[in-house]
Amino acid sequence: MVGSGGKRTGVGGRLRDKRDRRRHPNPLAADLITPDQLVPRPHELVPANGRPDTIAGWKALADGLLTNQSCVFHRNLEISSRYAWIYRFLPACFKWAGMAAFASHHVRLALFPLRLDRDRTGYVDIPHSLGRRKVRLMTDVNAIRETNNAIFDDIFWVHLAYATAEDGIECLRALLRAERDYAPVLSGFEAIDRGRRVVEDGTASAQARRAAEDLIWQGNVQLLEHEQRALVQPNLDHL
Repeated sequence: MVGSGGKRTGVGGRLRDKRDRRRHPNPLAADLITPDQLVPRPHELVPANGRPDTIAGWKALADGLLTNQSCVFHRNLEISSRYAWIYRFLPACFKWAGMAAFASHHVRLALFPLRLDRDRTGYVDIPHSLGRRKVRLMTDVNAIRETNNAIFDDIFWVHLAYATAEDGIECLRALLRAERDYAPVLSGFEAIDRGRRVVEDGTASAQARRAAEDLIWQGNVQLLEHEQRALVQPNLDHL
């Protein structure tokens, strides 16, 4: 039954209205915005006239995407979310970033002993934690925290630079070609870029696309090997 002004009346109408409100708390907003529209795309966070031209500049820009949050758990959560954000921008290519989001989340679980020294606001006093009698456990946990932070500092910015440049691979070549330690990372992204060009080519054959997808995976494995050899294993050797 419809009353004046087009409003539904009666028991059936009221039930339908209630279901609609439960599905969309703000029906007007539900049709105007989607979750993806709330999330900025990478290029929106990099000023066109102020793009970094050094590794240090890109690292500083990437670090600026994290809030100045002293709590180790909040910072870890932000690192995990940044990995997930950049992965969702280019999921066909940024396989490593998707994996890193899960890995960083599991690191947060391993940091649980640090909660013994948190205050009511959630802030964790790391120096106090490391001064506990069971210092070996706390030292190991802190090494895991530092390793996770170092990985973000080392490789997230590379994804950001590639994703926001007009020619991502040329941008990385200009930055990394002379950096011996980053040779595996550049090689990995070159493989990813070659595969991406085929995958995004609407005229490519199914066989060529499958080969390109394999190439993208190989490039991401190179990123993983760099991370494990250059950062993770050297740090974990001390545990």
